[in-house]
Amino acid sequence: MYLCIYNQEIQMGVLYELSTKNMIDNMSYIRRILFICTLLGVIGCSEQPEGTDLYHSSDFSKHETVKKLYSATKGKGIDIVLMGDAYSDRMISSGQYDADMELAVDAIFANEPMASFKDYFNIYIVYLVSDNEVIGESTALGSTWEEGYATADVPEKYRILATGNRDLTVQEAILIINGTGHVSGYTDLLVSDFNTPFYDCDYGRGTSSIVVGRGNQNASEEFSLTVAHEFGHSFAKLADEYYYDGSSPDLNSITNMFNRFGWYKNVDVTSDPATIRWARFLSDERYANEKLGAYEGGFETPEGVWRPSLNSIMRYGTEFNAPSRAAIYNRIHKLAFGDDWQFDYETFVQQDLKNIPQSNQTKAIYAPSSPRVNRNHIFKMEESIDPDGRKVVTVIMD
Repeated sequence: MYLCIYNQEIQMGVLYELSTKNMIDNMSYIRRILFICTLLGVIGCSEQPEGTDLYHSSDFSKHETVKKLYSATKGKGIDIVLMGDAYSDRMISSGQYDADMELAVDAIFANEPMASFKDYFNIYIVYLVSDNEVIGESTALGSTWEEGYATADVPEKYRILATGNRDLTVQEAILIINGTGHVSGYTDLLVSDFNTPFYDCDYGRGTSSIVVGRGNQNASEEFSLTVAHEFGHSFAKLADEYYYDGSSPDLNSITNMFNRFGWYKNVDVTSDPATIRWARFLSDERYANEKLGAYEGGFETPEGVWRPSLNSIMRYGTEFNAPSRAAIYNRIHKLAFGDDWQFDYETFVQQDLKNIPQSNQTKAIYAPSSPRVNRNHIFKMEESIDPDGRKVVTVIMD
């Protein structure tokens, strides 16, 4: 779920939306949006050069081992689990595996409010040794290419192996796939059992996982921005703030997911400054420099949805806007201190303004324009049964 970054190194972006259009009681809801950055001169996936032998790992001693990279010193400790696929034994021994995982961690904590609350997080690296370094060959998680993006399932067992916690709704998982010719990323968001009150909350309940294609080693900036954007989706359940012509998602899902589960606090279906979700920020002169307002276009649709700022990480920018920062701040504290903790606007503002420059205004990293869209429409519906015997329905569409 990321927007295209246009600069001198990038030729084009391809945006897909895969989402349910209707909520299904007692079944699962999944929403996935994909982003691909294609670098100039690079087309498709990383393949084994013709005439060369496929490298095979021989040392699997690190496979399924865990390193705790960082320990929380405040609150209950919020878990982030990172793992990689298509990394061979030589990439682990050389330090490349660690370097890519740590680059992702740096991206997550590069912006406010995450930068100020790193002490609330436990960060784990799960080592997975692949037989080779080529997607589609023999890798630990069997990564493949689908419609131009690198994809793989993120196994629950490795999240539990790292954290010891089976409640996946209160932890984050990030999979980085090596051997990709371009950077790509998506986030899976999942809720189930709609008739139970378990998911009802105001801070973004639901299981989520991020999958990012690493791209070339010289694409670190694109990789970092993609990770930060996807983390906004995964952790705070933020919506995309970009749009493109021809998209018409079900806008009722915005309201439904906000009211039930605390999702999408950075978009709204009204432009009324008195009732829009970030109304309090609009009337607060301390945020005048941030140029907050009601900007039409978001949730991938050009009309009928409004976003708080012209640009942000969830659109074309490099920082989170104030309503998104508040959503992240809220979820950090709910997970760290429990449901009894209550959001206080003034306390948040004092913390926020202390760390955000008064001149702050999230700036575009390229001139705003609609990304090119792949018009090969996708629709797939799958049914399965989860380990607890509950029916799960996954709908994927563009």
